[in-house]
Amino acid sequence: MNINDNSQKDTLPQLFENEQEYDDWQEKRKIKRLKNNPLGTEKNLNCFLGIDSGSTTTKILVIDENENIVYSFYAANEGNPLKKTMEGLDAFFRQAAEKEVSVRFLASAATGYGEDLIKSITALWKLWRIYQALNMLIRKCRLFSTLADRI
Repeated sequence: MNINDNSQKDTLPQLFENEQEYDDWQEKRKIKRLKNNPLGTEKNLNCFLGIDSGSTTTKILVIDENENIVYSFYAANEGNPLKKTMEGLDAFFRQAAEKEVSVRFLASAATGYGEDLIKSITALWKLWRIYQALNMLIRKCRLFSTLADRI
């Protein structure tokens, strides 16, 4: 055995025999390109949430009912996929609030390394949003009551 021989003997077979075979494969894939529909275009947004929380990055995608991308988030996890997911969701809800968009998730899905954590956090996040909406309603009712008492 030659110690200086660094070549690898066990390799996988070549995927494509030639350029034409690769081009044919690319054509058959038919990847659907999604269009963007900037957040704020629709004030009442029915949408779908997808989260991929991998070991190194977190990706969040929100699409509307017409399969247009409304929001996307991509960030390195820095060792904490849950924190990055929360940051991405918080940024989405903050932007929606700034643009006065009412958001309703029709469905959500999570995958990746932190999948179970993310599924739990999305359920908690929905409860938190309900709590915030109720709290705002209570404050508005109190304000209305105070104004009514002054009249």
